[in-house]
Amino acid sequence: MAEPANTDESRMSETDTVVAALLREHDQLTTWVGTLSDDDLREPSGAGDRNVAQVLGHLGSSTVINLGTLHGALGEVRRSRRKSVAGRLTAEE
Repeated sequence: MAEPANTDESRMSETDTVVAALLREHDQLTTWVGTLSDDDLREPSGAGDRNVAQVLGHLGSSTVINLGTLHGALGEVRRSRRKSVAGRLTAEE
C-alpha cells in the first residue's frame, strides 16, 4: 500500500487536527482550574511533593518556554525574554 503524499495540504490538515485538540484540552483545563478553591490548589497533586498550584505553575512556565522555542524555530529569537523566563524559574526553585 502506498503512503499518502506528504503535501502542504496534508501537513496542514494534520497540524489543524493537533492544534484543535490542544485548544480543546486547554479549554477543558481552564474550565476545571476556574472551579478550584484556594484549598483545592494547596492539595497534593500526585506529582511528587508538588501541590496542585505548583503543577499548574509548571504547566504555565513550560508554555512560555515552549513558545520561545517556537519563536526561535521561526527565526524570531528573543534572547532577553528567554533569559528572563529562565531567571524567574531558577529563582522560584
